[in-house]
Amino acid sequence: MAWVLTDQTHKTYLARRLEGEPWEHLDSKPKAWLLPGTQGGWPIGIQGSWPYPAIAITEGGPDFLSAFAHAYASGVEDRVAPVCMPGATPSIPDDALASFRGKRVRIFTHDDDAGYRAAKRWALQLRGMASKVDGYRFDGLTQSDGKPVKDLNDLLRIDYDCWEQNQAVVESVMSFARQEAH
Repeated sequence: MAWVLTDQTHKTYLARRLEGEPWEHLDSKPKAWLLPGTQGGWPIGIQGSWPYPAIAITEGGPDFLSAFAHAYASGVEDRVAPVCMPGATPSIPDDALASFRGKRVRIFTHDDDAGYRAAKRWALQLRGMASKVDGYRFDGLTQSDGKPVKDLNDLLRIDYDCWEQNQAVVESVMSFARQEAH
C-alpha cells in the first residue's frame, strides 16, 4: 500500500509506502519513488500557487504534507502555497520559474549535505524572480524521541521542552507568509 502525490499538471507522481519502508524492487531501495513517465524535477503544486503571495518549498512528500499542517496551525493557509520538490537532486525547471515571480519564498532545508546544496541551488535560481527568498533550518531542535529535528515533518514531533525553550523560532516557521510584499 502506498500514497502518491501529484497535482493538476500530472507531470510528477511521487510515491511513498504507507509504512515508510523503502521500495525493495528498486536497486537503490529509495523511500520515495518517481513513477515511470514522471518529470522528476517538476515542483508539485506550483501551478496552483498563483493566487498565494508566499510559497513554501519542501523537499519530498512528507514535508510537503507537513507544510499544510504548519500553515494551518499558523493561520496562514490562505497566504502560502506548499510546493514539493520531489528530491534534492533536481533543479527547478526553467518553465516553472515564472510561477515564483514576485512571491515570498521560504525553502525548508533538510538537515543534510544534499539538502543544503539543494536549498542553495534553488535560492540562486529564484534570485531576481521571487520578491524574497529565505530558508528555515532546524538547528538545535529535538523530537520527542530525542532525535534531532531534520526536516519540516520532524518539526511536527518536536519535544515539548524543546518547543518551550525555542518557541519563538518554532512559531516563526510560517512567519514569511504574514509579511507584506515590498
